[in-house]
Amino acid sequence: MSRLRLWLAENPVIIGSVAAVIILIALYFILFSGGSSSIESPKVDYFYDLDSGEVFTDDFKIVPPYKHSSGAEAVKAVVVSCGSCEDESERQVAWLERYTETAKPEMERIMAEVIERGHEPYVAYSRGKMLEQGGGLQVSFDDPIEWFGHTSRAGLEIRSELMSFCGEDEPPTICHPD
Repeated sequence: MSRLRLWLAENPVIIGSVAAVIILIALYFILFSGGSSSIESPKVDYFYDLDSGEVFTDDFKIVPPYKHSSGAEAVKAVVVSCGSCEDESERQVAWLERYTETAKPEMERIMAEVIERGHEPYVAYSRGKMLEQGGGLQVSFDDPIEWFGHTSRAGLEIRSELMSFCGEDEPPTICHPD
């Protein structure tokens, strides 16, 4: 065995640490190097009025929950279709999403920072993944509304329902407004 191989075999923690630093540096340059993203964020997304049950569209950059123009609290709606997303009658709410009181200000800060740096707003949601992992993002069915951490057992069960939403043979399409 060569000296280099022997040294590598004897120092796995150092090798892992160096690899992690290289990955973090690469991610930093991907996310924060100047210029704009080549993929555009949607301008609007689906939201859900918690009082009326109405699904509507609003600015993609809004971090839920927020006060809707109706005066009610609104949250993000993940909308799917077993047919065409173009056909409103085919669209259904798969689940709802909101940030906790603690995580929402941090997600709003991340969103503002990403936009200020000239990146597309969807980048904020990829940067906010740590908030999701820490329970900062909550999910619920639309009936009954009961909030669970995104990565909790109940949260994972809610999201896994998506796979059988249209039956066993056909996955649904996640719909995004134009």
